[in-house]
Amino acid sequence: MDNYLSNKLTFFSFWLIVLVVILHSLNVDFSSCNNIYCTVQYLVSHRLSQIAVPLFFMISGFLYFHKLDLNNKIDLSYFINGNKKRLRTVLVPYILWCTLWFSLMYVIQYLPIVENYFQQPLYEMSMKDKLLNLYYYPLNYPFYFLRELMSLFVISPLIYILIKHLKWFFIILVFLLFMSFDRLLSLSGITLLSATPLFYFGLGSFFSLNKFQMIFNAKKHIALLLVVFWLILNIISLYNVKDPFIIKIVSRGLNIFKDLVGCVSLWYLYDFLNFKKQWSNYKFYNYSFFIFAFHGIPTLILVKASIALSKENSLLLFMSYIIIISSMVIISILIGMGVKKMFPNLYNVLVGSRK
Repeated sequence: MDNYLSNKLTFFSFWLIVLVVILHSLNVDFSSCNNIYCTVQYLVSHRLSQIAVPLFFMISGFLYFHKLDLNNKIDLSYFINGNKKRLRTVLVPYILWCTLWFSLMYVIQYLPIVENYFQQPLYEMSMKDKLLNLYYYPLNYPFYFLRELMSLFVISPLIYILIKHLKWFFIILVFLLFMSFDRLLSLSGITLLSATPLFYFGLGSFFSLNKFQMIFNAKKHIALLLVVFWLILNIISLYNVKDPFIIKIVSRGLNIFKDLVGCVSLWYLYDFLNFKKQWSNYKFYNYSFFIFAFHGIPTLILVKASIALSKENSLLLFMSYIIIISSMVIISILIGMGVKKMFPNLYNVLVGSRK
């Protein structure tokens, strides 16, 4: 991988995490939204920022397969060694962070001051539900992404074989699965493989294995048209949620299409802007994973507090929304820097040995 693409992926890793923080900072209900503050907040958080999820899955698929060549025979050692590495970079941080946040919330829920904020405290749940909330439905809810990613790593040899032999028909296959199902594999009511992650991870894998050029020619009119088109699609999709005027199957197709346009728009926009002025990668970009792992529950607490304190005042809700986003990113970086300085070995394990 050349330096340009490496820098580009580092840039996206950080700013997509910021979009995830924005997504989770929403403190209004669109169904009762009747002002510009609420509308803008919902458009940014629950439409534009959602592009982070498909882009992350596509990037993950691209990175997983970027050292493989379709012209060579399948090398099982690649998958074995690759997944061994991901035990350290994905599974261990997943277990540690899930355990950390579960334990913290378990203790907090014993406090009388917060007892009215939880319908069913963790300590009252059955052992089965405790285990599910510990590792399958992690209280640190952004980690569902890692859970889905681990399932995709397990079936990565199958993805490789399908891309190798089906070629472009692989895209058609995963698209049809995406359009038809939410769950592809379940066991005792627990989803083991979902259609949405497979679709976007599969796209990234397809581009990687077929050695697609991931740098676009920087043309101003194309960059602007793509971004404007993506914005229009998101506005249409947003209002279709509040007052459905598009039938369900068409709406699902629209959501897929707008996300694909969004992925291309942001990917292309980077090349266009970088062509005009070289973008710099800053040291704080290295705290992307720590922000991702840390922000979930603190953001949720701040959102609930902002709703209670704002007393349905739209302007106050919007201002608190901005404050939550900026403060969570900054606080996460500062805490990450502190942990890294005082407990470097612990930090290294928590972020899966990421630099």
